[in-house]
Amino acid sequence: KYGSPNRIGDIIELNKDNYPTLNNSTFLEVGWKLYIPSINQSITLGGVSGNITKITKDYFGVQDGKSYGATFNIYYSRVPKYKDNFTYKIGDCVTVIYEGSSQIPLSIELQK
Repeated sequence: KYGSPNRIGDIIELNKDNYPTLNNSTFLEVGWKLYIPSINQSITLGGVSGNITKITKDYFGVQDGKSYGATFNIYYSRVPKYKDNFTYKIGDCVTVIYEGSSQIPLSIELQK
């Protein structure tokens, strides 16, 4: 009914705290009760995971661990809640999850 296999990222994002194995696999177990996003909810296009390589007053850069070392700049104007409350430092490994085609970051999570 969703019309796109890309929605699996949304299902994983909504349920990974309750079912941590979803981070490593898309296999489901019998008995799991999953949150399913509404059809009208924006889909995520994925994100970028890597180390923070630069922090400025306007943006921070994340060097993607998968895309041949490409650096993605995330501007605070796109995620105002992080502008004055940015607690990460250079070298931290983070994952940035994006919303739909607007490329607005939904979350920035420190990886352990």
